Amino acid sequence: MSDFDYENELVEIKDQAAWVTLNRPEKRNAMCPALCYEMVDVLTRLAGDDDIRVLVLTGAGEAYSAGMDLKLFFRALDDDPAEKTRAREADRARNWQKLSSFPKPNIAMVNGY
Repeated sequence: MSDFDYENELVEIKDQAAWVTLNRPEKRNAMCPALCYEMVDVLTRLAGDDDIRVLVLTGAGEAYSAGMDLKLFFRALDDDPAEKTRAREADRARNWQKLSSFPKPNIAMVNGY
């Protein structure tokens, strides 16, 4: 799979391992709606790839992930309740449906804070 092209993640397949790097170092890789939408897609695609045997998650720069980007998740969506709902659903799907039930071993390579 070499057709990964995401704004907020870097995906590299090497030796049957999928390396997924959260790529918002200027925000210490804080989760934003766009990153959640992309992670749902990444995890769905990797789960179905029989050539992938392990998933490694890490963060670019100084931090693994600083949590949620409150400005983009909440304040920026205050006037768009439908988009706010979609973002929250993507966040839950990323964590509870895709990552926690990922069918292959997954490793968090935590760096920084």
